[in-house]
Amino acid sequence: MSGLVLQKGRKYFVPSTHTWLKITSLFSDTKNFKYMTQVQLQFEVGITDRGLDDIGDITSIQFPVHLMSASSTQQNTWHKVRKDQEILNIHWDAHLITKADELYHTIWETIDEKTTIKSPVDGVCIGVNDFSAQNMKYRVHSDKSLFSMRTSMDHLQELNDQGQLMDCKEYTNYVKTLEAGIFFDPDQS
Repeated sequence: MSGLVLQKGRKYFVPSTHTWLKITSLFSDTKNFKYMTQVQLQFEVGITDRGLDDIGDITSIQFPVHLMSASSTQQNTWHKVRKDQEILNIHWDAHLITKADELYHTIWETIDEKTTIKSPVDGVCIGVNDFSAQNMKYRVHSDKSLFSMRTSMDHLQELNDQGQLMDCKEYTNYVKTLEAGIFFDPDQS
């Protein structure tokens, strides 16, 4: 909802995509101060538990070609991105029961899909986390960021003013009104 006070260190939720934003820095660029008319901020983006409930078993995470050099091997490479531009694809697979009867005849369907995470605002992608096979210790989790961005406070405030951001309590209440995700596991909640 609009009216949130955007603060460093707090998570804000984008209910339409089941992602979260966490502001990590507020700053002014003193090198280019004469060109800077707005407060700048840096934030991390992650996926919520509810977002993960719509994803099966993750098989890989890929970044578009234009962001490949933003990987951990070249942390200082920044890439301009537009709002709703693809930042990463989470590839996953799962098995769903498509038909069953009382005699325990079950037909399973294998699903192989991807979930695309997009930039919430115009800005600069300044880093993506390493999800390569060599870095298997890093797992996608609702508390882990997927990538980091920089933008002007005005861009994030515009998202807020349009009612596209929620605080934690508001988002939790919103999720309670939704059906559980297709892969929701009540034993893991």
